Amino acid sequence: MGQSGVVSDNVVWGSGLDGIQAAGYGLGQVRVSGNTCSGNGGSGMVVQFGVSGENEYVRVERNVGYANGGVGIEWLTANATTVGCNDWFGNAKGDIRGRPASAEDFSDDPLFCDAAGGDFRLRDMSPLVDRVGCGQVGALGVGCGVTATVVRRLTADRVSDGVRVAWELEEGSTASEIWVERSENGLGWSRPATERWREGRVVVELDRSVGLEQGYWYRLVAQEGRDVVILGAAVRVEASPTARFALVRVSPNPARGPVRIEFSLASAAAIDLELFDVQGRSVASLAHGQWPAGKHVAAWPGLTRGGTTAPSGLYVVRFRYPGGEESRRFVRSS
Repeated sequence: MGQSGVVSDNVVWGSGLDGIQAAGYGLGQVRVSGNTCSGNGGSGMVVQFGVSGENEYVRVERNVGYANGGVGIEWLTANATTVGCNDWFGNAKGDIRGRPASAEDFSDDPLFCDAAGGDFRLRDMSPLVDRVGCGQVGALGVGCGVTATVVRRLTADRVSDGVRVAWELEEGSTASEIWVERSENGLGWSRPATERWREGRVVVELDRSVGLEQGYWYRLVAQEGRDVVILGAAVRVEASPTARFALVRVSPNPARGPVRIEFSLASAAAIDLELFDVQGRSVASLAHGQWPAGKHVAAWPGLTRGGTTAPSGLYVVRFRYPGGEESRRFVRSS
C-alpha cells in the first residue's frame, strides 16, 4: 500500500503466507478495518506504517485474526493512531507481536458458521455480531443460526440469596433446550448451576453462586436444531448496594403454594413482619424481634395462625422497622 486509503471488508483464508500485509510511510489517512484473516500459514495481518504529520493517521479496527500459523497481528512498527475492536483468537504463535496489546482489542472465539469449510459468516450467538462499543467485527455479517424462538421477557435482579433471573418466550418457540449463561464482564460466558421453577408462563432461575461485590451479565441461550443461538440482549445486575431497611420482594405473585418474603436491614434492629388478609385481620406472624443487619428471607407455607390452610384472596405483608413501615400485596390462588 503506497497511498492513503482503505483496506476493508476482505476475507483472506488458507494462504501459505501472511493474510494481509499493509505497509507504507509518509501516508495521509489509512484505515485497515473489517477484515477477516484465518487459516493462513503466516500471521493474520502484518502492519508497518510511519506517521509523521499531524494530519496523518492509521486506524486498525474491527479486524479478525483467527487460527493462523503465526500471530493474529504482527507490528513491524508501533505507529498507529487508533487500534481497537479487533479480535485475535486461536493463532498458533499468540495474538499480538511487536507492540503492546490494545485495551480495546479482545480474544474471543468468533463462532463462524463453518471456518473449516471457509464460511466466515457469523452465528447469531457470535460475540462479533454487535460488539458493545464496536458494532460488527470482521468482514461478513450473520449467515446462520437463525431462530424462530423469540424472548418476550428477560430480567435479572438481586435477591437475598443470589440473583433471580426470569424469562418468558413468545408463542411458537422451536428451541429444544433453553438455558441461562452468566458473565462478569460481558465477554467470557458460562452456564451457572441454578434452581429452576415456573410461575405461570414465566421461568425463574435462582443463581446462588454470585458475590455481593461483583456485577454480572446474564443472557438466554437456546439449542435451535443443530445451532446454539443467543436469544435477545443480555441484561446487567450491578454489585449489591449497601443494605437498607426495605421489604424487597414477595414471590411468587400470584401464589398457590409457599410464599417467600425477602427483606433487608441496614443495621441490627427489632422488626415485625406480619401477614394480613384484605379485611385487615392478622393471619400469620412471619418474623419478630431482634434481627441482624443484612438480607433475609421469611417463608409463609400458606397456613393461618391456627394451622389451617388460608383461603384464596388478597393478602398484605407489613414490614415494620425502626423509623418506618412498608407493605406489599399479593394474591393467593387456589
